[in-house]
Amino acid sequence: MLLKKFFSNRYFLLSPVLIIYSYLILYVGRDEPVGDGHRYWKFAGNLLKGYYGEIDLKPGFLWSGPGYSIFLLPFKLFDTHIIIPTLFNAGFIFFGLYFFSKTLTFLKFRHQIIFSYLLILFNPTLFIYATYLYTEPLIFFLIALFIYQIKSFNNKNYVEYLSIGIVAAAIILTKVIFAYVFLFLLSILFLVAIKKKYVLGYIYPILFAFILCAPYQIHTYNLTNKLFYWSDAGGDLLYWISSPHEIDLGQWQEGNSNFLKETIKNKYANLDPQMINQINDIIFENRYKNHKPFLDSLSELNGIDKNDRLIKKAITNMKNNKIIFLKNWILNTSRLFIGYPYSLYFKPPNTPIRMVFNIILSSFLTISFIFSIIILTLKFSSVDDSIKFLFLFTIIYLLGTSLMATQSQRFLIPITPAILFMIAYTMNKTIKIKND
Repeated sequence: MLLKKFFSNRYFLLSPVLIIYSYLILYVGRDEPVGDGHRYWKFAGNLLKGYYGEIDLKPGFLWSGPGYSIFLLPFKLFDTHIIIPTLFNAGFIFFGLYFFSKTLTFLKFRHQIIFSYLLILFNPTLFIYATYLYTEPLIFFLIALFIYQIKSFNNKNYVEYLSIGIVAAAIILTKVIFAYVFLFLLSILFLVAIKKKYVLGYIYPILFAFILCAPYQIHTYNLTNKLFYWSDAGGDLLYWISSPHEIDLGQWQEGNSNFLKETIKNKYANLDPQMINQINDIIFENRYKNHKPFLDSLSELNGIDKNDRLIKKAITNMKNNKIIFLKNWILNTSRLFIGYPYSLYFKPPNTPIRMVFNIILSSFLTISFIFSIIILTLKFSSVDDSIKFLFLFTIIYLLGTSLMATQSQRFLIPITPAILFMIAYTMNKTIKIKND
C-alpha cells in the first residue's frame, strides 16, 4: 500500500524532469556566465556594494530588474562555481511543474501529470535557457506558483493576500514588464470593483506587491529622477519593432559578433556555414547603413536619455509607417508564438530540424489557445472569478509582449503555464458540457 502510494506520488511522477535537467546542466558544465547571465551576475556584485543599477548611467545601467540578481547574491558573496546557482534551474522547472499539476486538481483533471509534461514539450527552448544563468526557469516557477495561488484563493484569508503579494512582487522584480501588466490589470479591477466589491480581494495582493517593490523604485528614482522607472531596455525593444526598413522584420537585432559567427559555424556544419555567414554579413551591412545615422546620434547619451530618444523615435516610426508597423507587429507576434520568421539564418537555439519541430509544436499550442480564448470570451460572464483574473493577466501580458521586438520565444516561456492552464480549463468545461 505504501509502495503504491509512493509511486503515485506527484513528486515521484515528476522527478524525471529534475533528474534530466540536473544531468543536462552538469553535462554542459559552464565555467562562467553566458549572454545575459553576465549582467545578472554583475548586478549581483553591485548589490554587494550597496546599489543595483550602474551609477555611471551608461546605456544598460538598469537593463533588467533585480529579482534574479537577488537570488544570485549569496552565490556571488561566497564566489561559488557558476554551476551551483545554475543547478537551481532544474529545481525551478521541477517545482513549476509541481504547482502547475496541483492547479489542475482544481479542475478535477484526470491526467494531471501527463498534461504537466506537455508544459515541457511545448517549451522546447526551455532546456537551452536552463543551462544558463537566465531568468526563464525562475519566472516559469513563479508564474506557475502564482496561478496556483490565484486558483486556490478564497478571498478571506489575509495570509493569502500577503503570500500572493510576495510572489507577484518577485515576478515584477524578475521580469519588469509584469509591473505594467499588473498596473493595467489593477486599473481594470478598480473599474470592476465599483460595482462588485468582492473584487477588492484581488486588488489587495497586487497593491501589496507594489509596496514590496518600493525600495527598488526609490533606488531607480534616485538614479533617474523619474517615477515608475523600471528599466532602460524598453526603448530598444520598441525601436526595432517600429523599424520602417523591410530587411528588419520588426525583430530585435543583435550585433554581428564573433560569437554569432562561431555559433553558426558549429550549428550549421553540414549546411555550408561560410556561405550563411557571408549572407548574414550582407544583411548586417545593409542594416547598419539604414540605422547608422540615428544610432550614432545616441552614442554620447546616457542610458536614460538614450532610452527616451529611442521611445520617441519608435513612436514617430509607428505614426509615419502605420502599415509597415502593422506588418512588423504581425511578424513579431508570429515569432513569439511559433518562432518564425527571422531576418537572419541563425537564431539560437534552432537548427533547421529544430525549427520545423518547434513550429509544429508551437502551432498546435497556439491554435488550441486561440480556441480557448474564443470559448472563454463567449462564456466570460459564467466562468470562475479566478479564471477571469488569470485570463486578463495572460492577455495583457501577451498584448504587451507583442509590442516588444523579439528575437526568440523567450518571452513566451514565462506565460506558458497560464496558456496551458487556460486550455485545460476550456477542455474541461467543454467535456463537461458534452457529458451533460
